Amino acid sequence: MQSKFTQICVKIHSNRLKTTIFLAIFATLATFIVQYFFTQSLFNNLLLSLGTGVCAFIIIFILHYFIFQKLRTRLTKYIFLLAFPVVYLVFLISAFGIVTLLFDFILFNVPFINQIYLLTWSFLGKGYIYAAFSPKTPFILTSILVIVSFLCGLKNSHTQTEQD
Repeated sequence: MQSKFTQICVKIHSNRLKTTIFLAIFATLATFIVQYFFTQSLFNNLLLSLGTGVCAFIIIFILHYFIFQKLRTRLTKYIFLLAFPVVYLVFLISAFGIVTLLFDFILFNVPFINQIYLLTWSFLGKGYIYAAFSPKTPFILTSILVIVSFLCGLKNSHTQTEQD
């Protein structure tokens, strides 16, 4: 059992795309199941789940790139890993705000106005709606899974630390 777990951890380090796709699918399914439990709205839950999955894919892909290829010291890798939930939440809120704002412009035939002040307040309102009413359980589960799996990958990646 221990050897299979170690093999999985080593594969996390070497397979960025597969790891990212798996975690994005997990985020999508977790969001859909939890949101469907509360609202029973199939189409809206599907859109929200797909958006969460795409956001998770982008953020996890970038995180994997930095942790396993760019960063050299373990301290910076762990700091990046611990900052993941905050960055992921900000990215989700921003993506939801931007997409719903653009949908409003398209669906309701609102002319694109040049008043940055009103656009900013509308974006912040949409982001607040997502932050206040979105399901927190899938976000927490995805963050825990990413942190645990990447910690496992870091411990078994046999990367060299900086030498004095």
